[in-house]
Amino acid sequence: MNLNGSVIGISVIVFLLGYLIGLYEGRWKHKGEANRLRQECETIRHERQQALESLASLREECEQLRSRPAPALSLHTEGQEIRLSLDGEALTPSSLTDAQHRRLLALLKALTPYVTRKPAATSKAPQRPTPPPAAAPQPA
Repeated sequence: MNLNGSVIGISVIVFLLGYLIGLYEGRWKHKGEANRLRQECETIRHERQQALESLASLREECEQLRSRPAPALSLHTEGQEIRLSLDGEALTPSSLTDAQHRRLLALLKALTPYVTRKPAATSKAPQRPTPPPAAAPQPA
């Protein structure tokens, strides 16, 4: 079999034409999928941006809460149990240090006027002056 230049040239042209048609068909066939992937990518970027913004606002709130001083004494009830926190640290009677004990006593001493009530002073109602006894009628 004799291969001359025109047969080789036509074969190359047919091969290239088939290749180009295949490329076009592949792009056309997957164009919808590429658009869908592009939309998903944009949605993910948008959600990521919103998450970053909410994270930034949460960090600001956290910093504001951290900048507030912890209450000196706070009570928390959990069911029937009362939890006590002193200067932001949870206390238990067995783990109370001497310094914490002194601080707790000082706070309780300062709270005493708020807890104890003085008996209400009984105000005496002003008494009416008693009229002088009426003079007895004199016999005539």
